[in-house]
Amino acid sequence: MMQVVRACVALHNFLLRKKDKNYLQHDSMDQEDEFGNVTPGRWRNTIEDICSIRNDPGVRPSTARAREIRDDIEDYFFEEGSVEFQWKND
Repeated sequence: MMQVVRACVALHNFLLRKKDKNYLQHDSMDQEDEFGNVTPGRWRNTIEDICSIRNDPGVRPSTARAREIRDDIEDYFFEEGSVEFQWKND
């Protein structure tokens, strides 16, 4: 389980370093005021959109941009973002 957490943290750090304009915008996350009132973030709409798209996989072919992002992430995790445990064969 700890390896999954480490991988998630590494991915989070990668996305922060890339300064991706779509990652963690201020209004993306839920906000709570001093009285405990929660304003839902945009992520809730995004999740609903993704779930509706998953029901019909034919409507979401891979784009060149998506493949480019995937390749950037792969390069990062095989180079500077690699961690010791990823090379172990359990």
